[in-house]
Amino acid sequence: MTPDKPLLPGATIGVMGGGQLGRMFAIAARRMGYRVHTFSPEKDGPAAQLSDCATAASYDDEEAVMQFARSIDVLTFEFENIPAATIEWAARAQPLVRPRGEVLLIAQNRLREKEFLFGAGFPVARFRRVASAPDLTGAVAAIGRPAILKGAAFGYDGKGQQRIDPGTDLAEIWAGRTNEVCVLEQVIDFEKEISVLVARGRAGETAVFPVCENIHRNHILDVTIAPARIKRRVAKAARELACAVAVSLDLVGLLAVEMFVSHEGELIINELAPRPHNSGHWTIEGCATSQFEQHVRAVCGLPLGATGQLRPAAMVNLLGDLWSGGEPNWREALRIPGARLHLYGKDEPRPRRKMGHLTVTAPRIEDARERALRARTCLTSPAARYTTEVIQTRTLAERDWAVSEAVALLRAGEAIALPTETVYGLAADATNPAAIEKIFEAKERPRFDPLIVHLPHADWLERFTTIEESGRELTLRLCAQFWPGPFTLVLPRKSTIPDGVTGGRETVAVRVSAHPVFSEIIAQFKGPLAAPSANRFGRISPTTVYHVAEELDGRIPLIVDAGPTLHGLESTIVAAREGAIHILRRGMITPEQLAEFGTAVFADEPTEMETAGQLPSHYAPRTPLTIVGALSEISVPPGLRYGALLWSGQLVPEIFVESRRLSARGNLREAAANLFRLLRELDHAGLDCIVAEAVPEEGLGVAIMDRLRRAAHT
Repeated sequence: MTPDKPLLPGATIGVMGGGQLGRMFAIAARRMGYRVHTFSPEKDGPAAQLSDCATAASYDDEEAVMQFARSIDVLTFEFENIPAATIEWAARAQPLVRPRGEVLLIAQNRLREKEFLFGAGFPVARFRRVASAPDLTGAVAAIGRPAILKGAAFGYDGKGQQRIDPGTDLAEIWAGRTNEVCVLEQVIDFEKEISVLVARGRAGETAVFPVCENIHRNHILDVTIAPARIKRRVAKAARELACAVAVSLDLVGLLAVEMFVSHEGELIINELAPRPHNSGHWTIEGCATSQFEQHVRAVCGLPLGATGQLRPAAMVNLLGDLWSGGEPNWREALRIPGARLHLYGKDEPRPRRKMGHLTVTAPRIEDARERALRARTCLTSPAARYTTEVIQTRTLAERDWAVSEAVALLRAGEAIALPTETVYGLAADATNPAAIEKIFEAKERPRFDPLIVHLPHADWLERFTTIEESGRELTLRLCAQFWPGPFTLVLPRKSTIPDGVTGGRETVAVRVSAHPVFSEIIAQFKGPLAAPSANRFGRISPTTVYHVAEELDGRIPLIVDAGPTLHGLESTIVAAREGAIHILRRGMITPEQLAEFGTAVFADEPTEMETAGQLPSHYAPRTPLTIVGALSEISVPPGLRYGALLWSGQLVPEIFVESRRLSARGNLREAAANLFRLLRELDHAGLDCIVAEAVPEEGLGVAIMDRLRRAAHT
């Protein structure tokens, strides 16, 4: 083929490099009718497994390189760190090299890349060349701290990088380097990291993919979200900037331009990659043309494909760490709607090694991100014991079926998820020790942590508890006022309640639910149900069927779906004794309401648990959480992602990349209903820290702050 004529299907594309990018390129090329010949030192690598032909030889083997080049019609690359001599040898036998070798020479060396971008007038962080200890001292003096020292050559995924903070010993830093040229870069206090993929054809035409947002963990890409959650003008500027870089490089092929977005919306170019990129994997399912097909089109001289986004998408990387407990639970991950699995054919899962990725598309970007993260979490879940069925209750027929199925399973000794007016509960027969054990197994709950027992009606109270005469009048008045409802009493138990429910204690916590579906199920069951929250132990309580499925899918046979719960916060637990109402757990019944029936006092934090919800660490997201009186008290370290859980309608400081409001109107009841749902959303946002603004400690604010403090406890 001559440079001005397209290379048509049937021809052979040569690919230098044998990793996962070459593998996915080969899939796209072969689907289009091309043959693929890869060259890599690795035998049977990811790309070789799906190529028509694979040469396994060293990049220093001139004869092997020349023989490979003579067998192909065009040469391209799946990664840029190919020795310059290797590219020169190949070009002698096959002069059609796309992108040209000079582009790779720039991109494979951080210093050359920075100098090229700076010289062309593109925005980059301040940098200095460092080749000696005195160079490092001078560069730090010029740039300031914090800064990042990077090896100039052959670095990716954080390799060869060291952070220099105030107090860092420069002599110690440089002692770890041996005859190495480095680049010192200013640390950018950015709001987001984004990347733009641009394809450029042989005639100079370009096609730009939607801007995507990237979240890194330990210098490795963790999550990509597309489209990026940035302003339109910023996205437009990013696309234009990427195109300008491709033109300056005289690129033919595909280019990924990684950028920082400052808090002011300014763009700073971080790195270039003249080939398909990890942050573009979502395009396989999310765009009209994938990045890999576009690479084929560009290097073969075909018209560039449409880059319109089909649906919002999120991609999560799968590192070798996920295999530490054995083979991941693929079945559970692929139960998530829209989840697509890509594995790279690597034989040995090692920590930090990219083994594959999951992509999820959904109608909304938040749904795609949440489902992608949930799918990855499912990979480390134990193998499913059940195929969990979800039955809705929107119609009378559905409700009758749900009630019938639930009662049958409860009578069979199973634990199932049911809606209550507070949160979803995991219910089982409170008189059946084997059924109670299934609650503890599904939740991974320690056996010392007691359960709350739900009664069909207040009339059942003395079948399972003993009311002491000294507290009888107060106890019955409280029951008459707050049952059915989010109110729990701790009383001496009778022998009809097994030890497993109470953790061996002589008291039991009981309540009567006001939820119509729960009430109908327990009435037909005709017995007490133990029902803690339907989530894994210590985690955020579930207020929707989706939260339950995220935690317990495959662990229980049935979830009855009655929509979001009304209150969103658990019941208040009290003990009526010594003439006073002792509040053991704050909840939906406020201290002010209880005080109308007698002296209401908060029990001291117990040295031994008396009832549920008293552990110091509980209701916790996986993301660290801290509580502040005002968001202005927080300063975010450079490079970290903080999210804010706001109390009401105040403005969100720009330092937070995610934010949620408990109540725009400053309504504590609304805040209580939203608390666990919003905490869960922030926990799925890929943050380094959640900062919760304190709510007023009055009324329901007392219970909200109790949950936040326990969620923040470490």
